[in-house]
Amino acid sequence: MTDSDIHSDRIGYSRVPSSDIDKDAEKSHIEAETDGSTGRKISRFRSALPQVLSVTAKNFILLDLGMTLAFSTIVVPVLLNNKDPRGLSFNESQATWFASLPMLCQPLGSALSGLISGPLGRKKSLMLVNIPQILGWLMLHSATSVEIMYLAAAIQGLGSGFMDAPVLTYVGEICEPSLRGILISYSLQFCSAGFFLQCLLGSVTTWRNVAFISLFFPATAFLCISQIPETPMWLLSKGRTRDAEKALCWLRGWVSPEDVAEEFSRLVEASNNAQYRHQTETKKTEANSHQGNTQSIVTCPSSRPPVPDPLVELHSPKLSFREKARDLLRPEILRPMLVIMTMNFFYLGSGFPAFKTYMVLLFQRIRVPMNANWASVCVSSAIIIGHLVLMLAVKWLGKRRIALISIFCVAFFDLAIAVHVNFQTAIEDAFGASANWFLFSYFIILTLTVSFGLGPVPWMLMSEIFPFRGRSFASGICAALYYITSSLIAKTFLSILNLLGVPGSYCLFGTVGMLGFIYAYLYLPETEGKTLEDIEDIYKHSHRQRR
Repeated sequence: MTDSDIHSDRIGYSRVPSSDIDKDAEKSHIEAETDGSTGRKISRFRSALPQVLSVTAKNFILLDLGMTLAFSTIVVPVLLNNKDPRGLSFNESQATWFASLPMLCQPLGSALSGLISGPLGRKKSLMLVNIPQILGWLMLHSATSVEIMYLAAAIQGLGSGFMDAPVLTYVGEICEPSLRGILISYSLQFCSAGFFLQCLLGSVTTWRNVAFISLFFPATAFLCISQIPETPMWLLSKGRTRDAEKALCWLRGWVSPEDVAEEFSRLVEASNNAQYRHQTETKKTEANSHQGNTQSIVTCPSSRPPVPDPLVELHSPKLSFREKARDLLRPEILRPMLVIMTMNFFYLGSGFPAFKTYMVLLFQRIRVPMNANWASVCVSSAIIIGHLVLMLAVKWLGKRRIALISIFCVAFFDLAIAVHVNFQTAIEDAFGASANWFLFSYFIILTLTVSFGLGPVPWMLMSEIFPFRGRSFASGICAALYYITSSLIAKTFLSILNLLGVPGSYCLFGTVGMLGFIYAYLYLPETEGKTLEDIEDIYKHSHRQRR
């Protein structure tokens, strides 16, 4: 096996590039794994259990991420209304800066995460991202000034950004194709559970106590992740073939090497093929740059490289940042990046991310018929339910159909909220204050539909839509751009509400949702049930995505 393409994982390539490999893997795991050498069957439960345990350990990071995202929701109303016992308070400008700072700092962490997770590995990266979260929670618990609150928010924002590449790539690299979609959506439950838990804690105790309780979750994540294996594909990229085999044995049910011999040989062959493709592409580029456009370009021979002994140690050269950046221009990376970024734009434009940050203040403004803090708990419960429905439905409906249903409902209920709030006084005069339960139900249904599709689907796609070489780097860039836009919306959301009012703001959000539906119908591909090679081929050969 040659070296340079095996090392393509330096930029987070978490793909197996052979469609035959993916198809064989899916076929061999329908009911049970059968080893071609021993004929021994491995139960479906035994094969799936270590994958579920590994993903669960990683998901404690997402639990903490959900708690981080929800913290401003419980802190801003308290400090904006001067209710902190120690005298700490926010004005409106300070409140919006505190709410937006984590997302403003996340892009730097996101952009670097793709570069760091390659050299360090997925496991070490997942462990290290918990350190800034623990530090941030300690600072928030003991904060005595607005500046310390800002610093803690910035540190947690960087830490949250560092999570992106290893979190997104780990699931795709360890899971069987038949489990990948379910376990990706299963991961979403932890982020929404963290948001719910934080809102619940904020309703029963002080925000400082919430910060202290929260630091135990990243500490737990650190310990749990230390007990799971590194991904076999990353280990192969570093020449650690025997370690990769041991990791695969662990992930497929704590079996012997003979039980995974066939799958492991396919992984080694896949790494070899990826390496070979990268070498020839590099030769093309170098020849073109030296000879000029009028000179002939070195072509890739049609023959495949020899498949090496899978137990031979592989040593890979480092890829430069220039090579990683050049990878972003490949159609199979650039086109899905545009799809991901556009879908994230429509999600942010729906108003829901900023609503989550300021929902207590918004509920106080529109007079929901219950305590605003407990209303936020209800909303966070709806997020969990939406993600649960997604996890159960994604295999049957597919991501594309789910996204279309979600975007249509989001646009509809954004407009319904705009109409109700615009005529709220007249509705209350006609039906009494109890009519506001209808308004509150619109927010609950909006939350359910966003959580069912528009919010999570772009992140689910990010775990599988990019090719092996370039996955972490491209995922980090997409996440960075998402957080930049998200921070701008969080910073300006209250100003938009003050300028347009709630009816005008939600009319704008509904209009964006309708445009999002048209875009998704035209360009969002279906990836559920497809092999990773099939997904890559969608973007290699056609600008208009196949549906």
